[in-house]
Amino acid sequence: MILTLLAVGWMPQSSAQTQAEPATSTVETSLVPYRAEYEVHRNGKKIGELTATLSQDANDSTLWRYRLESKATDWLVRMLGISTLERSVFEWHEGRIRPLFYRMDSREPGPDRHWQHRYDWADKQTVTETHDSDLNIELSDDALDPLTLRLAMAQLDPTEHATESWIFNVVERDEVEAQTIQLIGQPRLEIGDSCFETFQLYRFRREGSSRNYHAWHAPALNGLPVKVRHDDDNDVIELRLSHWQFDDDSIANANQFNCNVINTDGS
Repeated sequence: MILTLLAVGWMPQSSAQTQAEPATSTVETSLVPYRAEYEVHRNGKKIGELTATLSQDANDSTLWRYRLESKATDWLVRMLGISTLERSVFEWHEGRIRPLFYRMDSREPGPDRHWQHRYDWADKQTVTETHDSDLNIELSDDALDPLTLRLAMAQLDPTEHATESWIFNVVERDEVEAQTIQLIGQPRLEIGDSCFETFQLYRFRREGSSRNYHAWHAPALNGLPVKVRHDDDNDVIELRLSHWQFDDDSIANANQFNCNVINTDGS
């Protein structure tokens, strides 16, 4: 599970939850294509890299593709052949994200594992294939997949919501799950030479899940996560943003986040 990334997190110290409001997948802020690169650290040591790519179909502006791919850089992890690839195709439908296809491939020692969904919205069900079975899952109108959930999280604006937590319906491997996204705070975060104003979210899937995680999103980067943190037994796994490029030139560039420049300006 080391490189099952951007699906990672750690449990909050307190189990107290604020009142959650049901959430649809409606996204108020326009999506912007981008490529983002992350370093993967385990207990402070770099072990891999992850690339996240959001792209728009050249012939159909309502059609989008989102892709996360990890690779190992640490010698031992690389020798074990550990890697992950997640892909999602979705459409912008009536002001919201509507998934069309999702696939997860995980390569680890032993048999490779995968699962995928094709969304049949006419019949309100998925056509699902996993490494050990095929099945159909009944869909709700607002259902997302694990990748499009991350896009929906990035578009949340804590300054415009009275609530501090949201509920999303997410199609996991073999069922739809109600998952809670909780606002933890809005800290300034320093990563290398860059400083970001962020909002910190906690994704809770279920007790003990490897897909529980904390993510720090930067509003100035259209909600792009700049850090993701996960506790995996005795290991702390972190993703740290290293490079990014948006198709929209108005999105802030790296120089605007330089900590030395920010501190010199007194802000």
